[in-house]
Amino acid sequence: MTSARRALGLHREPRQDADVTPWHPQTIYDQPDLAVLNACSVRRGSFKGLVEGLPIEFDLSPIHATRSPAANLDFEAIVSWGEASARVRLACANVLRLLDLIEPGLSEDLPGEPTLSLLIELALAPLFAKIERSSGTSLAVRSPSRRASNDPAASDPRSHWLVFHGKLDGTPFELVFEFDGRAFESFAALLQHAASARRPLAETSAPIIALFSAGTVRLPVRVLQDLHHGDVLIPDEFPFERGEVVLTFGHRYQAIAHLKEDGAQVRSALQRIKFVQEINTMEAKSAPRAVETELGDLEIQLTFELGRQIVELDQLRTIAPGYVFPLGRSPDDPVDIVANGRRIGRGEIVRVGDGLGVRLIRLFDHG
Repeated sequence: MTSARRALGLHREPRQDADVTPWHPQTIYDQPDLAVLNACSVRRGSFKGLVEGLPIEFDLSPIHATRSPAANLDFEAIVSWGEASARVRLACANVLRLLDLIEPGLSEDLPGEPTLSLLIELALAPLFAKIERSSGTSLAVRSPSRRASNDPAASDPRSHWLVFHGKLDGTPFELVFEFDGRAFESFAALLQHAASARRPLAETSAPIIALFSAGTVRLPVRVLQDLHHGDVLIPDEFPFERGEVVLTFGHRYQAIAHLKEDGAQVRSALQRIKFVQEINTMEAKSAPRAVETELGDLEIQLTFELGRQIVELDQLRTIAPGYVFPLGRSPDDPVDIVANGRRIGRGEIVRVGDGLGVRLIRLFDHG
């Protein structure tokens, strides 16, 4: 009986502490100010320019990280704007290429300071000028240096990193900025001078419902009608178990988000949901006949929702990976159990053996 119920997504047997236990989320990191992080995680057009006659292009929608991703970036410098500054890292090969464009053979014997800083600023002058015109802020480079690839630079554990991807004359490169809290906020303000990109959605502004789903399970009506308080539902799909949630916008677009302590950070681009219609047809030559249907076998999909929000269409157009939706609740709070848009109960996420399930703590139509 138990195995049959497990196959239907239901776990009902005498509960023991070792079998079904409360689940508690792990705090991955302390959230930065969401307004600052989301100001960086906006879809923007690519920045294009010329460096020593070579075309350069990089994406102005950086990826936010909470630990240093600069494993193979062996050149670093300090870039300053106004009263703020950040450590910047990239592959040394890109810097050497720029120096050789200024003067062939210059990369073979790197000059010291302040000559090296001046040469790098000279190579980047057209790019810096374009940024300064749009932002009204002057940029400067100082303290450039090359370090061994196996010599990781010391970093403050409270730092934030933004990773930009681009191409120099068609060759991909990666640019990593490391900030403290104040510089991070200042740089986010600088980024806001870049125009945001628009997704090809409807042109009119309208409120969109955003659903935060921890997982789903499909149950036959006869099992659904037999649910009791304390039953544990075993989801068919449970991204929550991987520390993820599914964001659904207007029932037409979806994205995967990483679950943080008090928010959901978008990890993927919005994708249109594909609806598959299963149509059973009889052969043309066969005579139609009545079929007795056991309605108790009809399946209902239950969704375990962490919450809902209203998102303006203009905001949805610009959302990029890295954007964080505040949940307004803790991930270990009870979830809503929703059947075809109707909330039928609440449940708590519990650990069942090596996996997770949802234990019913309230059924609205069952007293």
